[in-house]
Amino acid sequence: MRLEEHRAATIGATLAGAVAIVTSLVLAILGAADVRHPILRIELAWAAAVSSAIALLLNVQIRRLSRYRRLDAMQRAGLLSDLRILPTLPMTIVAPAKDVEARSYAAQLLAVFREAGWPVFGVKLDPHPDNATNVDVLLAVRSGCEVPAEHEPLFDALRRVGVHTMRGSTPLLADDRSLMLFVGRRA
Repeated sequence: MRLEEHRAATIGATLAGAVAIVTSLVLAILGAADVRHPILRIELAWAAAVSSAIALLLNVQIRRLSRYRRLDAMQRAGLLSDLRILPTLPMTIVAPAKDVEARSYAAQLLAVFREAGWPVFGVKLDPHPDNATNVDVLLAVRSGCEVPAEHEPLFDALRRVGVHTMRGSTPLLADDRSLMLFVGRRA
């Protein structure tokens, strides 16, 4: 979905910019030819201004969308393939409640884990906005326990497909086997 939005915004921004340039050129030509038709000049000036504003708004949207993390088709397929051969582990995926981008990325990860048959307990929303601020993904075990060997292949699988993953711990997990995948805010 995001890729289609990005393409549409890019095409729209290009077209709006082209219209702004053409109307500005026509205004310059009319001025050089000393055409004194005031209504035509006003209409062209408005068209140039509106087209420029549309191009600016669409470029802002493109910038916002390009900052979204997402799993592309290759990453998704690679992660799905790896997850299907790994032993499943109980997991909770967590994302900051007020961060649309992080929640979107968490939902993509959730979909892949569920498709692979993992027991994932949805995306839990974290009300604390400063948790794991500059971390893409934090793979956490229960505080005070050693990282079980069965967790390492998952960590490696996430990193192999380009998910920037760090290790951590949390007191919120009930047992030593469970995992928490925390999707942090984008810096």
